[in-house]
Amino acid sequence: MTRYEFQIIRNGVPLPGHDLQVLSNCSPAISWSGSAEIKRTLSGVNCKPDPEINWLTDELQVWQNAAGGIKVPRGRFLVPTHPRSVDSDGTTTQSLTGYDYGYKVRNLSKLEVSETLPAGTVVTEAVQAQLIAAGIARMILTSSSETLLTDHVYEAGTTRYKIVQELLGEINYRDLWFDGIGNAVIEPWAPVTVDTAQHHYRSGQASVMATEMTEEEDTFDAANVFIEIVSSADLAADMRAESINDNPQSALSIIRRGIRIAEVENLDSITSQAALQVRADNRRIKSMMSARTYEFYTGLMDDLTPRGLNDGILIDRENIGLLEEQDWTMTLVAGGMIKHTAKKVFFK
Repeated sequence: MTRYEFQIIRNGVPLPGHDLQVLSNCSPAISWSGSAEIKRTLSGVNCKPDPEINWLTDELQVWQNAAGGIKVPRGRFLVPTHPRSVDSDGTTTQSLTGYDYGYKVRNLSKLEVSETLPAGTVVTEAVQAQLIAAGIARMILTSSSETLLTDHVYEAGTTRYKIVQELLGEINYRDLWFDGIGNAVIEPWAPVTVDTAQHHYRSGQASVMATEMTEEEDTFDAANVFIEIVSSADLAADMRAESINDNPQSALSIIRRGIRIAEVENLDSITSQAALQVRADNRRIKSMMSARTYEFYTGLMDDLTPRGLNDGILIDRENIGLLEEQDWTMTLVAGGMIKHTAKKVFFK
């Protein structure tokens, strides 16, 4: 039988004897938005107040405990919102809303003085330093040898989240995200493939998928030419890269559409011409995923693989095939479901 554990974390370790007493009449939910700055959110938690808990410093770890002793981490949360209410019979309850550590990097950590990252700085080392300064000690970081092409100056008051995101964008890494136990994950962007898909849903009696599914397609204005331009006073000349969707198997390509539809992105900086070309190519690849979107449900009890940013999903049903997950919401109750939003992957 699946149950959910709401564990209070103090100074990085569980607080003995003070697991959150969540009321049975509420429906806690964890939501993930892949395009949001703070990606993982906890809501709908009503509990008995515990005077020992200090939400200014304590944190909340949510676990899904499944059969066979399996514990799946579903999120580490800061809880800035925790109002209390008293009902007609005098019972006091507390309602909690929590956010992953992206809240700490975006909302609670800003430069106190201006800071310059000089040309030649290793980008992933600069990202690591910014996260440590924001109070993020645990991270899973894929190192890169890419260095800054020009000096980067950040004014006092700039959030460390903004700095990190800009740096990651220059080396074609994914957005900063945090896993189910609060590790910061810093990794290059790569397209999902059949071989790397983290989740596989099959049809038939053993399927964990619900029958209900919706499909939406919006392709008419989709670009098929992607142009990157970097203009900076620190550069001898502008940098430019172009990537064209000329794949005859793609319905969006210039061959199939018979027209060039350009999308131009102007950047302040990039680490190299090669990185600029990769950025253009990645935008072309991503555009081929954005035309068809699916929404579907799976049973949370049997869907125990931890979820990350833009996971690959392989569905053996109605020729759906490979998808890239964008958003999800899981309801932490008996018989709870996960609602998924994912995009079709057209490329091979």
